[in-house]
Amino acid sequence: EASLVLLPLLAQAKGPAGAGEGKEGGSRARRARAARRRRHCQWMELGLEAERRFDQLAALEAYECAELAALRPEQKAEALARLSKQYSDMAWQSFAKEKELDFHPRSNPPAPPREEGARMAQKALELSEAALALDPDSAVVRVSKCANLGRLALYSDNKSMVRMSNRVKEEAERAIALDPSYDWAHHSLGRWHAAMASLPLVVKVIVKYYYQGEGCFSACHDRALQAYSTAKDLNPLCPNHRVELAKLLAQKGQRAAATAELQASLQMAPEDVNDWIVQEQGRRLLESLNGPVKV
Repeated sequence: EASLVLLPLLAQAKGPAGAGEGKEGGSRARRARAARRRRHCQWMELGLEAERRFDQLAALEAYECAELAALRPEQKAEALARLSKQYSDMAWQSFAKEKELDFHPRSNPPAPPREEGARMAQKALELSEAALALDPDSAVVRVSKCANLGRLALYSDNKSMVRMSNRVKEEAERAIALDPSYDWAHHSLGRWHAAMASLPLVVKVIVKYYYQGEGCFSACHDRALQAYSTAKDLNPLCPNHRVELAKLLAQKGQRAAATAELQASLQMAPEDVNDWIVQEQGRRLLESLNGPVKV
């Protein structure tokens, strides 16, 4: 729920209850709609700023207000997608802390317990599905669902995990078809290929024949490399794309190319907790390739 500080602004997000009658009323209604559009944009920007501070609670409040202020379905859908991302990121924080994986130690809120993390992962998926119902042709919303499926899979049994993995690939490919210029659509497909291609052969056999994971044998590191390269070309200022690309380049023995991507990524400001986490991974990889990194 919104904090007491934001409640007055949250109430304003919907604008005035009535717009009057006649010519004056019509003019007042137009001004009210224009003000509401501005509020929606302001709330969305406040949410992005909060993510850059790793303050997911503030981002949640901002995107809730943005969704209320939105006038068009596609605006509501985007706000819901960003809202779902906060729950998804908090779910990762929970899972990663429990499993001793990389997470942001100073995000707000701190990493929640596993049970709460599982609930957040489920809520993230539900919000992205609500966003998709409002705007099924949005690549941004498709990628949101794609990411949330991946996060919920972490809390699921093996059969559900495989089923969700199949859906992740489908959503990523749909997002690319909808908007080939959206970098995160290519990144999502690259992540799927990289993860599935890295599975040991015996695991792939089990996944395919026991859990009906038909796509695992089609996964390929070269396709992952191509997808990450495309994502980086579309958005060269995203450190996440560069680090994931560098990981694959390093695996292929392309040390110089991997080093260049990692060095570039570490010069960029993180946009959210995910960027921060991946940059930490990139720093460690760079040290393993070339020795200690000067900060």
